Amino acid sequence: MQRSLLNICLILVTFLFIYMGCRDVNPVASTESEPAIKSVIPAEAPFGATVQIGGKGFGNDLSEQEVYFNNTLAQIETLSDTSIQTKVPLEATTGPVMVITK
Repeated sequence: MQRSLLNICLILVTFLFIYMGCRDVNPVASTESEPAIKSVIPAEAPFGATVQIGGKGFGNDLSEQEVYFNNTLAQIETLSDTSIQTKVPLEATTGPVMVITK
């Protein structure tokens, strides 16, 4: 019984050392920030309505950002690092709004 318990503890310690050895203790910090949505105004809108997305990290290059309404790509009208103006696409359905950097 004690030998089995000792073997189990030895196996657990071995896995712990393997796990700790595989971790990246000094990850390289990314210089780019991920876009973060803080507001969507209005929260609900019909097809073709203008929507203002507030947040941070959007950048200023229209070619590098995409906005999706529940996985349906929307056309960005204006863009700044903290704001996006777009229209609800015709094919959009109820669901999350996402901003993705290409």
